[in-house]
Amino acid sequence: MVLSPDGNTLYMLSGTAKLAIIAVLAVSTGSVRRTLSAPAHGRGLVISPGGRWIYEVVGAPGYGNIQVVGL
Repeated sequence: MVLSPDGNTLYMLSGTAKLAIIAVLAVSTGSVRRTLSAPAHGRGLVISPGGRWIYEVVGAPGYGNIQVVGL
């Protein structure tokens, strides 16, 4: 999970080995605003300082790639 720079939105990675999503949650209500497609085997999320991009770490521990997801 990662919180947006303004503190209003929480991004949560969820899924299986074959399918993953990033749930975009409103912090004030806890409701899902939308979902974003994400590569399977995600390990974690990082948000850019300006809040425009989400970076997902994909792959096994010690070996992986970064997937960029536009917001």
